[in-house]
Order: sequence, then C-alpha cells, then structure tokens
Amino acid sequence: MRKTFVLDIPISLYDYEAVKNFQDNEIAIPISILEEFDTFK
Repeated sequence: MRKTFVLDIPISLYDYEAVKNFQDNEIAIPISILEEFDTFK
C-alpha cells in the first residue's frame, strides 16, 4: 500500500537525501517549503 508523506523544511534542508528513503511511496512538498528554500539561497 502506497503512502503519501509531506516533507517539512528541516528534513529537506538537513537531510537532502531523505527523499530516497521513501522509495515506493509518494512525497508531497508544499509550496510554502519551496518558497522557504529561496531564503537559503
């Protein structure tokens, strides 16, 4: 059974390879997280 995981900013910033740990599942990244990445450029 596939699950959907929503990633937040700490996971996305501090463990950028975390996406690989969700192999057979779906990952959702909210637009607010993508906008937050802009502040770390």
